[in-house]
Amino acid sequence: MGHGERTRRLRRTVNDRISEVLEEAGLAEGDFLCECAIERCERTVHLSLAEYVLLDGNRARLIAHAPMDRKHPSSVVS
Repeated sequence: MGHGERTRRLRRTVNDRISEVLEEAGLAEGDFLCECAIERCERTVHLSLAEYVLLDGNRARLIAHAPMDRKHPSSVVS
C-alpha cells in the first residue's frame, strides 16, 4: 500500500469518527476531510449525515472537493 492510499484510509477513518461525533451531538450535517488523491489536501467537504452514510456504505467512492473552476464546492467520485 502506497503513502497516498494510507493517507486516504486515514482520512476515511477520521471521517468515520466525525460522523459519529455529529450523530452523538444531534447534528444533521458537518464538514468532512477531502479524500482526494492530493496528499497534502487540507480542504473539507460539507455533507449531511445521510449523504455520508450513503457514501460510507460504498468504499469504492471517495469524498472529494470539486475542481477549483466548478461552482459546486464538493463532489463524490468513484
